[in-house]
Amino acid sequence: MFENDPASLIAIMPLPYTKYHWSAKIARAIVGFYLRHWQWVWSTIIAILGLYIAVLALK
Repeated sequence: MFENDPASLIAIMPLPYTKYHWSAKIARAIVGFYLRHWQWVWSTIIAILGLYIAVLALK
């Protein structure tokens, strides 16, 4: 696939391919999701905690 010139100082090599374990795929997906959507993730957590505290205050 890659034919390098033996006389050349530059060698072309394929990019390494990494096959991740299923648990690493899940962890990478969760971290990637968090990094893309951290603003509304934190907003949702704060809103749910606020509702929980309001329900406790009403009891």
